[in-house]
Amino acid sequence: MIGEACGICQDENIDTNCSICIRCVELTEESKWAPSLPLEVHQRMADVLGGPVRSLRKRWKNLERFMAHTPDVDWARLDDPEMDPVRLSPFPEEEEKIFIEKLENRSGISGYEKERLEEGFVMSDGTLLSFIDGRMWVDRRPHEARIPTEQYLLLLMNSDERKGWDLVKLFLAISGLYQTIDLQGRPQRYMHRFHRLFGHMERELLSPFDAFVQSSFLLDQNERRKKKSMFREEETWTHELMNRLSGRRPRQRIKFARRFIRNNENKMLPPSKWPWVQRWAEVSKNADHSNVSYPFMVSTKGVLSLRTLSKNGSVRRAPIPFHPVLLAGLVSWGSSPHASKQGEWLIATQMNWSSAYENAETADVPFRRSMQFLRGVLEQFPNDTWVHRDRLLVRGMLGHFYEI
Repeated sequence: MIGEACGICQDENIDTNCSICIRCVELTEESKWAPSLPLEVHQRMADVLGGPVRSLRKRWKNLERFMAHTPDVDWARLDDPEMDPVRLSPFPEEEEKIFIEKLENRSGISGYEKERLEEGFVMSDGTLLSFIDGRMWVDRRPHEARIPTEQYLLLLMNSDERKGWDLVKLFLAISGLYQTIDLQGRPQRYMHRFHRLFGHMERELLSPFDAFVQSSFLLDQNERRKKKSMFREEETWTHELMNRLSGRRPRQRIKFARRFIRNNENKMLPPSKWPWVQRWAEVSKNADHSNVSYPFMVSTKGVLSLRTLSKNGSVRRAPIPFHPVLLAGLVSWGSSPHASKQGEWLIATQMNWSSAYENAETADVPFRRSMQFLRGVLEQFPNDTWVHRDRLLVRGMLGHFYEI
């Protein structure tokens, strides 16, 4: 029996609430995305996305305009903004048009087209970028990561969109945001492989720290390949961090990130041309916002999507237009710590995507109805339910007891 009625579950005229309702309110508050994120950040990103009236296309366009003239995208630009990053395509002009149409219609790739993709694209710096069996190869070396091949190819063959951008950098960095990359090539655990086999697991738990390490490692590895690394330390610190991070379970990776900040190892990061590295070097404490789902980006059926929060609290996926400005900006924001301005902008973008964020009252009408229904159940079965503070003890049909 539940005791005296309260203002939530039975009588709204009573100010005091029962322990069960108080605990349910606490649990609901604890499950909210980033409750400590300042309201000013929400308001700014809601304005950036276009206010209350905005279509999906306008939202992406507004976000792209916001990112366009910041260091968050400059890292992926070529020195000459008019330079075409693709020097030579494996397809003749007419065949390329037909192939683009097939990619847009998702009608498959023929054997002849696969052979052309194996020959690869010659980039402006001499890099050979080829695609074999769904994998990307850079200068005949395989990039061991799952990629949205069709989206990569469509951007590669769009002469207007690609102009002025280092696509190899973009492609490598993006692949480090939504999947775990293991340097040792360790096989995944059996259950993980089982879920992947049947398509039950569509994302992996990558925190901002994981994205920071993986994207920085892939980009520095690319710089070493081109022998253009500016700092000697860059040849070691990303590889060392990747070695220390590889093979760990998600919980172990989170603990490693906390120790990395607590022991001030981030203060020893060398100067870097990647803007998010300096943000990690300036972090004084690991201030992750609670309940924000990782990773912020997922690849579903070969399409990259941004994970966003709807008005009713469910997580939805918004397909990301493959525009270099957006991709470069999302790489930088997603690789930045939550404590940074860019990390907060990314979370606020996810939370304000469908509609402007409102810190609604937890004990709203649907919540009160649910609690009133719970009270009715408890009063209907007084001999099978017991309440002690914020705990429930229920006796099942077979006589077993369950604590809730």
